[in-house]
Amino acid sequence: MICGLGGVGKTTVAKVAYNSNYDRFDGSCFLANVREISEKHPNGQVYLQKQIFESILKGRKEKIYNADEGIVKMKDAIGNKKVFIVFDDVDQLDVLDSLIGTRDWFYPGSKILITTRCEKLLKSYERHMLFKIKELGVDESLKLFSWYAFAQDHPLEEFKMLSTEAIQHCGGLPLALYDLGSFLSGRGMEIWRSKLHKLEAIPHSRVQKNLEISYKSLDDHDQRLFLLIASLFVGKDKDYVIKFLENSDLHPTVGIQNLIDRSLISIDDENKVMMPPLIQDMGKEIIRRESPDDPERLCKLLNQCGLSNCLTENNETDADGVDLPGTNLPEDGLVPALGPNGAKRPYYQDFPEIAVLPYIGNSLKRRFVGLLSMFPLSGGLKRFFP
Repeated sequence: MICGLGGVGKTTVAKVAYNSNYDRFDGSCFLANVREISEKHPNGQVYLQKQIFESILKGRKEKIYNADEGIVKMKDAIGNKKVFIVFDDVDQLDVLDSLIGTRDWFYPGSKILITTRCEKLLKSYERHMLFKIKELGVDESLKLFSWYAFAQDHPLEEFKMLSTEAIQHCGGLPLALYDLGSFLSGRGMEIWRSKLHKLEAIPHSRVQKNLEISYKSLDDHDQRLFLLIASLFVGKDKDYVIKFLENSDLHPTVGIQNLIDRSLISIDDENKVMMPPLIQDMGKEIIRRESPDDPERLCKLLNQCGLSNCLTENNETDADGVDLPGTNLPEDGLVPALGPNGAKRPYYQDFPEIAVLPYIGNSLKRRFVGLLSMFPLSGGLKRFFP
């Protein structure tokens, strides 16, 4: 299972893994946009089941009238073939269950690869390999941005400073680097400066829309918790945040874990709550968008959470000795955005071995995959495809 933020490169990695290995199996299928199809397509699960049948059975169409019938036929179809199926962008376990059933349906040697934003999608008792993709470091961001903007792995001399500024708006997210680099490619310095100045006030619309998918998958309580953390608690101790919010209706202990599972926040080695800059910008933009003309919008959010009495004009300490973050609130009711993370971060974590994704061709997406070949790949696809 490959998990991580929206736009971090999960689908790109899955496509390369699929294209490099599908011919080693009796049948294969790359099922793209599972979440979107299951939500928006009429009878979406049946539609997805038909796609799997058509791919695995080499173009032969199968009549399926409902999902239950499809599950029975799926077991027969995959039980005697070594298959490789990629499920791209899955966010609900019940959708996955309706498509692939249980592990013992599959012929020995079959492989299932899933991309998801939710790290805990699979039950803890189900044995699986986890590939967790993190945002790019500064040097790798500059290389990838340069491929999109200049068709080489470094910026032109006269654009070095502007390129450094540009990647600070991308937070190490490949989708943002692609979006901004492609837009600026071939344009003059005046356009570069204007675009970067605009990004100071208005986030990437396409990137924000992609990231908001994770936010919209949360329930109302976790959405409000996320917005509060984005505005007030990034960089704060996790236990402090839970203590501060325990009297609200947000259920912060389980809520924080839900946000971690969806890669919206993380807890660092010092137990501090961390949030990728673009995710934090998204949270603040959501608050602004919901109350564009309300200078007290943060106070309004606190009131919705039952915390209206927590913030005062000066720092205070409650009866249990917990310092309340009530000082220096900005006039617009939002804390300033944090700057981009300066420290490099690995692409993958959790497994030590070195594995290399194949570097094939010259497309810019391949340049991104080529960068991955310099880093540990979470126990690697070498273990997944021995």
